[in-house]
Amino acid sequence: MIELKSRSEIEAMRRAGVVVAETIHALCKDVHVGVTTAELDRLAGKVIESHGAKSSCLGYGASKRRKGFPGIVCISVN
Repeated sequence: MIELKSRSEIEAMRRAGVVVAETIHALCKDVHVGVTTAELDRLAGKVIESHGAKSSCLGYGASKRRKGFPGIVCISVN
């Protein structure tokens, strides 16, 4: 069954998409030989926070025994 999104849900998705796009754009400008994934993660955090948003990756999978994913974004070398 396909569920149709409400106008407010679509608007929330649009706002999230803008944050993601601006974060990716900022990261692409700063990716170069020698930059660390930790530096890129900090940059992503600044962009995301500037929009009043929060990372869906940070803390993912947390439980009483685990702290969850430690990064703002999930970055893979290569």
